[in-house]
Amino acid sequence: MNTKIQGSIGVAEAIKYYTINGYAVFSPISDVSRFDLIVEKDGLLYRIEVKTCAAKNNQFMLRTNGGNQSWNKESKYLSSEDCDRVFLYNINTDNSKELDIKELEGRSTITFK
Repeated sequence: MNTKIQGSIGVAEAIKYYTINGYAVFSPISDVSRFDLIVEKDGLLYRIEVKTCAAKNNQFMLRTNGGNQSWNKESKYLSSEDCDRVFLYNINTDNSKELDIKELEGRSTITFK
């Protein structure tokens, strides 16, 4: 499975999670933002970054290393300028978790049970 498909599965799980929990879910039309979804509940909007993994140890990469040939060798880390919450989903274990970005800012990985 390539990373695009893996990411799409994670976004689908996030949409399911937020819908079940009473949020309205909105998806950006283009892929130019640092977040994957916008959700709304009780008049409040949240930018959601979705991170998906297939690791048996539930370790998620939180930084972005590029993905094109013009990458300048600098990793990008998540920050509150990019999103408000991070939704983590593991394809192999079917585990998910939502965290406030303040718990993850500047971190390169996170492992949860």
